[in-house]
Amino acid sequence: MNTTVDNFDNIGRNTPYRVPQGYFDKQKERLLSIADTGNKRRGITLRRVLAIASAAVIFLGMSLFTWHVTNSPAVNVDPVDAYMSSLSDDDLAQAIDIADNDIFFETDSLTNY
Repeated sequence: MNTTVDNFDNIGRNTPYRVPQGYFDKQKERLLSIADTGNKRRGITLRRVLAIASAAVIFLGMSLFTWHVTNSPAVNVDPVDAYMSSLSDDDLAQAIDIADNDIFFETDSLTNY
């Protein structure tokens, strides 16, 4: 014999919970009033306008930045190259001679690159 089932049979429909008188009648009216107001069209609010405008500004800014980056000429001038091109032939020959005789300048390590 299952005592749990027997206990539920003894309880029956008697529960400690009570519903106020007329609760379901009022609930029906409340639900119908909410359903009727839900069909009204809401107007455009300032918050929506600001959200759409800010999204458009961000999209436009990103588009212009991307266009500028892709269409601008690449200027990649190494400062050392610019300096070396400004040297005269004598100065350049002297710089090469100094680099060849420099004991701290290892040319073997440059071949790995």
